[in-house]
Amino acid sequence: MECSLFAIVISTLLTGSSPCVNPTSDLYDHRGVEANTVAQLLQEEGYKAKLGTDNVGDPMIETSFSGIPTYIFFYDCDDGFCSDLQFHAYWTLDTEVSPLVMAAWNEKFRFGTAYLDEEGDAAIDIDLQLISGGNDQLIVSYLDLAEIVLSDFEDHIFSAIESPDVHVPGNNQVASEQRDI
Repeated sequence: MECSLFAIVISTLLTGSSPCVNPTSDLYDHRGVEANTVAQLLQEEGYKAKLGTDNVGDPMIETSFSGIPTYIFFYDCDDGFCSDLQFHAYWTLDTEVSPLVMAAWNEKFRFGTAYLDEEGDAAIDIDLQLISGGNDQLIVSYLDLAEIVLSDFEDHIFSAIESPDVHVPGNNQVASEQRDI
């Protein structure tokens, strides 16, 4: 379809979209993404990607961000396409991390849900839903996000071990840091 600039502008102003642009042309299948596509994107971005399966048979990728071992789990899979991804990392430490440290992270930061797993390890999950569509750029942006979040979370844990009082929810220092954001 050929469109004039006038047609694009008028249509965009009236309907909010252009008849000349297919908004889903680079989107993944509505069912989600295949694990090998994510593995390929990881490798193209300079990360290692070891493709495997988790304990229920869904795809899983082992990789690392900022030197932090990370698993990418695939959920809601059907015929090789998965609509949800979860980046997961955990830290087994000699020093116990308080649940308050996890609560402080969750109170302060939007991305990454922090918790203590069954073994008491500090853990974090970053979820990405693709059921309504996604593309390579969205996944690459989440790779960048994971790099930042995991590094910041690791700093959060280790600074909490060094200065435990700073990372208590409601603590004045944490509250003032939140206001600065």
